[in-house]
Amino acid sequence: MRKVLLETFVIIVVVIIFCGCNKNRNKLKYFDSSFYEILLDQNIIALGEVHGTKEVPCLADQIIKYLNDNGKCVVLALECTISDQVIFNTAISEKDLMKSETFLFNLDGRSSMAMSELILKTKRNNKNLIKCFNPPLYGIANQRDSLMAFKLKMDIENNPDYVFLIISGNYHTMTFPNSKLKDNGVIWAQNPMLFVLRNILPN
Repeated sequence: MRKVLLETFVIIVVVIIFCGCNKNRNKLKYFDSSFYEILLDQNIIALGEVHGTKEVPCLADQIIKYLNDNGKCVVLALECTISDQVIFNTAISEKDLMKSETFLFNLDGRSSMAMSELILKTKRNNKNLIKCFNPPLYGIANQRDSLMAFKLKMDIENNPDYVFLIISGNYHTMTFPNSKLKDNGVIWAQNPMLFVLRNILPN
């Protein structure tokens, strides 16, 4: 039975209080050890972000390190185009990542230096995996969030011994239906990705 942590972390406080997060990866700067100990009991962890911050990739890096140090293998699941999976699997440098659709065409922060560093650091432990779950054709909002949820479900079921760390836009990590379907001209899904995933995963 998979225990599911379906929470969106509020990053604003982290941004204000903490800086220089890359200076010493070995120090768990953001939270005390009790926070990381809680994560050891989880199989799915979701981080909601505003694309382009360096703090979320840094926090994810620290979580992955803590889990690895405690014998856990991690799947870093990213809101990146599924067609980039082969490149992400084989990339050993930032130059390799720059060949991907995510890093060529996304201008919203998913192609940031902080994200590329996170991907490469995660891959240095060859027991960790990277998974992309963004559908190649976005389609309408409801369809996209559902497709992302079903792709994650498939990956989770195919890798039952891994902890999944999901990084996605903060809207997609909502665990309840969305009542504000249109915001500044952008149409959002009524059922966000994580809400759908929560309902389609057994237990």
